[in-house]
Amino acid sequence: MHTQLVVRFEYGSVVPWVSRQEDGRLQLTAGPDRLLLDTSVALRGEDMRTVGEFEVQAGEEIGFALSWAPSFRAAPERLRMADALAQIESFWSQWTAAFKPMEEWSHAVLRSLLTLKALAHWETGGIIAAGTTSLPEKLHGSRNWDYRFCWLRDATFTLYALVGSGFLSEAQAWREWLLRAVAGGPDDLQIMYGVGGERRLTEYVIPWLPGYEGTAPVRVGNAAAAQVQLDVSAKSWTRSTSVAVPGLLQKTRVGRSSARSSRIWRKSGTNRMMEFGKSAAVPSTSRTPRSWRGLPSTVRCARRRSSIWQARLIDGGAFEPPFTKTCAIAASILHKTLLCSPTVQRPRCELADDSR
Repeated sequence: MHTQLVVRFEYGSVVPWVSRQEDGRLQLTAGPDRLLLDTSVALRGEDMRTVGEFEVQAGEEIGFALSWAPSFRAAPERLRMADALAQIESFWSQWTAAFKPMEEWSHAVLRSLLTLKALAHWETGGIIAAGTTSLPEKLHGSRNWDYRFCWLRDATFTLYALVGSGFLSEAQAWREWLLRAVAGGPDDLQIMYGVGGERRLTEYVIPWLPGYEGTAPVRVGNAAAAQVQLDVSAKSWTRSTSVAVPGLLQKTRVGRSSARSSRIWRKSGTNRMMEFGKSAAVPSTSRTPRSWRGLPSTVRCARRRSSIWQARLIDGGAFEPPFTKTCAIAASILHKTLLCSPTVQRPRCELADDSR
């Protein structure tokens, strides 16, 4: 058999320096990046590639382990390939044990859940929309964006699937990520963030790559982070309040997020939105109604929080419960676009029969 490894850092633009460590591992380094290749196969350099030939007998195994580490830190210990493989298999087996098979489509559903889980960062809790950049929706089309970021809307759909299938830890981790990512003033809310909560997602083009099947350009970053899409906020808040039901969220923190949600609705205005793919603010009759999806959840969350706060009131103290504030804000931002959209179901606000 023949093996060939071609390593280029910085999106294919930097050729690494290759050296061999004392323990036999091959080290490929460029700037802050380093790869370590561990194998028993004899390798050599040829035309800026790492190549080798080997034979495998029936029942025999030959391992290749390629790992990344920062070049400015000490090299990690040598990986025990069999143990690492067993550890990975054990992790995924334990994770999927919570899945309850259904009458049909169980295999397809579990396969999809595994993919969604793989899109969730193990440490930060952020859930990216895809693991790739610049894969076109249609060959030779222009819609080939960088989707390696955390869209609040896409993450919400992912959480619906995971929570609905009994996987709650991902929702808890995403809630913590969300509260960190959206910190700041209401005007600072973005529709998407980096996997660690990064806000600056500057988009640029890589001209030296031809793109998938010749579909250029290849993009890094995403300028959509500067767009305003109120329906994205509504979906994230709906998800947060629905996750609060099983007790994964602290109600006081959710309440503050809901109050912030209402302020954003009021301040931004539902009559002007950034239409997808355009830079100018234009009226949107599709996103505006969808933005109201989060209002019932916001009201329910404020009502729960209001009952808690009312129990803490001292006799004679002046207090306006957050539920009253939320209702007032909701009434002040009702928009004719929603009321005049015959094809959109109006959200049930639960306000008509409430004396408060």
